[in-house]
Amino acid sequence: MRASYRRLKGTEQFLGFYDVHADCLSGLFRRRKRVLDISKAFCYLRHCHPRKRLFVILDNPQFGVLKRFTLANTDDPTHVARRRRIYAYLRYRRKLANLRHPLNRIRSFRYIKLERH
Repeated sequence: MRASYRRLKGTEQFLGFYDVHADCLSGLFRRRKRVLDISKAFCYLRHCHPRKRLFVILDNPQFGVLKRFTLANTDDPTHVARRRRIYAYLRYRRKLANLRHPLNRIRSFRYIKLERH
């Protein structure tokens, strides 16, 4: 990955979800990682699992594989290209598992307008 400290197009945060029992990985992109953005992500998670008791662990070991698979040795010109690569990996992973899992319903292809810092 390119070592650049000038982020002229801003940054994005990937808020990911992993279901341990079903081995299902999903997530969505947000401009920032503020309380409001995280609470909206949890609302999506709750929408996928209504009337179930959820245990949330804030950790990232499963997402290291996603990072190595999608971001290693890449130099994306835009955030959209990076998002497409990550979503393609998530679709590939779901196809391997052949799951009909509630987390597979999360879609976040809405374009995000990034601000300059």
